Amino acid sequence: MARPPRRSSRRESGRPAGCLRPPKRCAGAKCSRKRPVSAKGIRREYAGLLQAAGVDTVKDLKYRNPANLAKAMADANRKRRLVAFLPSAKVVENWIENAKKLQLKITYK
Repeated sequence: MARPPRRSSRRESGRPAGCLRPPKRCAGAKCSRKRPVSAKGIRREYAGLLQAAGVDTVKDLKYRNPANLAKAMADANRKRRLVAFLPSAKVVENWIENAKKLQLKITYK
């Protein structure tokens, strides 16, 4: 049996671009959570690991020290076993550089 075509973006699923909640729990643009980390090169598993390490948004990611964040992610993964392979400090540094290039689309009052 053939697989259905893959959706090209999360926006087509009726959820905001950065929302990682299942569709039934998210009310589209009315999602009550802050925008989770959604930047170039960050897969869903690593977004969960970043949240476990205390990084909830792209704005939070912009101001993190790559070495300290890599250490915090290793500690969080040791406790929760979220990913099989930890990203290196260089990969985390690339994530931070990509987050700095992104224009923020959501502002909080």
